[in-house]
Amino acid sequence: MKMKLITLGILVLSASATFAQLQVRQNGHVIIGDKTISSQSARIVSGTPFTPDTTLTMTITSSGSYNTGGVIGFGSNGEVSIGELKNRDNVLRLFAKRGLIYNSGETTDVFRYTKSLVAGASTQFEFFTKVSAPVFVTDSDVRLKTDIKQMGGLWKRLQDLTPVSYILHDKSSLISDEEQYASATKEVKATELENTRRSYGLVAQEVREVFPELVYENEEGVLGLDYQGFIPILIEAVNNLSQTVAEQRQLISEQQAVLMKMQGQQEKQVSLQSFDVIASMDQNRPNPFSVSTEIKCLVPQEAAHAVLNLYDLRGKQLKSFPIEQTGEVSVSVSADGLEDGMYLYALIVDGVEVESRRMIISR
Repeated sequence: MKMKLITLGILVLSASATFAQLQVRQNGHVIIGDKTISSQSARIVSGTPFTPDTTLTMTITSSGSYNTGGVIGFGSNGEVSIGELKNRDNVLRLFAKRGLIYNSGETTDVFRYTKSLVAGASTQFEFFTKVSAPVFVTDSDVRLKTDIKQMGGLWKRLQDLTPVSYILHDKSSLISDEEQYASATKEVKATELENTRRSYGLVAQEVREVFPELVYENEEGVLGLDYQGFIPILIEAVNNLSQTVAEQRQLISEQQAVLMKMQGQQEKQVSLQSFDVIASMDQNRPNPFSVSTEIKCLVPQEAAHAVLNLYDLRGKQLKSFPIEQTGEVSVSVSADGLEDGMYLYALIVDGVEVESRRMIISR
């Protein structure tokens, strides 16, 4: 022990005498570098005196402004280091050529970033604990995107997915591919399930068959899902559902209007049946015709209003012939202004369609 102290003393004296890289001061400070504290104190950087922080246990300086940019390297070639980002003071930089792993002393890493050595393989930042933050932001600026296309019905694939509930285990407890769907044969110890929160989601193997672009696989073969990627697909599904609901509401509204009209006609029909004579209309003669045709009608004397309307096959009204008399009347219809073809005509008495028939114009 005495011999070691003597040797250390000689080294210290030699270092102090020659201003070497290692100096041990009488106050117990150890200086690593080619400058003493006093000489650094006299140094002027950008017109500002530089004074080392004597409250720190160790200070590493460099040649940057205010002696910033100090770095500690591990190994060779500077491939693993920790230090201050040069020319950007007060910014800590961690660098490792192959990645970064942090372990808090537990059996499982807290987080890990490992650069893949496989060409074309994705590099992932993995957390093995729950991660929380006020907001998670994803780059989505249009200037960062190319080949933008509408999704075109991807929402229809959602029906091929089965949402499930599950208990998530540590990756070290992965089961084999042969067992992953044989749920009846899996044995999970009751102690492993105690105080375990049940989760809800999708099975990555199933999603890969439907949305392979939303499934990622790491170097260990573990599959992960981009759940955020489902958001635009769900928005498309909601938009389609909203459009369908709107169309159905319109259809229901139209059907309700038709039903109300039919109910009104039925009520009026009942009132027509109370007439002494029931309104009626015969087939036009001649039919087909080229110049004109006659239509005989029977209008009850109690009727307040009667009219014969002419329609095309789409239901558009073309002509209207008011009937001023009651009893047996004849209405003449001319072919003038009408093209050859088939037409519909109907007798309306007090707002109720009594009967409708077809006529043909052929020249």
